[in-house]
Amino acid sequence: MDVRLIAATNRNLEEEVRERRFREDLLYRINVFKIHVPPLRERKEDISPLAHHFMQRFAVQLGKRARALSPETEQILQACDFPGNVRQLRNLVEQAVILMKSDVLEADCLRGVNNPSTDVLPSVAPASQEERTLQQQMSRIEQTRQELDEQERRLIDEALRTCHGNKSNAARLLGITRFALQRRLNH
Repeated sequence: MDVRLIAATNRNLEEEVRERRFREDLLYRINVFKIHVPPLRERKEDISPLAHHFMQRFAVQLGKRARALSPETEQILQACDFPGNVRQLRNLVEQAVILMKSDVLEADCLRGVNNPSTDVLPSVAPASQEERTLQQQMSRIEQTRQELDEQERRLIDEALRTCHGNKSNAARLLGITRFALQRRLNH
């Protein structure tokens, strides 16, 4: 039998061993390859794609149609710190999908959730003309970001073709690490 164990923790296991709250021999059995995943608050760029993924997933499970997150919903989610990390975002989106009334996840669905996780939601007053202008500018910036993402994807595809599919060589050619290339390919 070939088995691989993947374990995750938000604790510093070396510190736990020093404090005698975790067995040292067990640490060295499971700590073959360590991957540090920063908390969601340190990778805000992952919030919208994750929220969209969860929205799609829960919409299918609940038999609802879900096309998009409203710009206001994305703005609210981006302003959150998510102390509960991805799990908190997942639960918040699941509850909001339950409240969805159309194929767009609107901000009022987030505010309608009666759950401690909504304590992270900033209060949003009705938009003034200045705020609407800012939202329009943000929308244009988002569109530009999407165009840049498409250009990046084309460059990655071209580098992979040039390197005959060798990701290490393609990453070197692009001036990024192999891990960064893999992350972009999975994005």
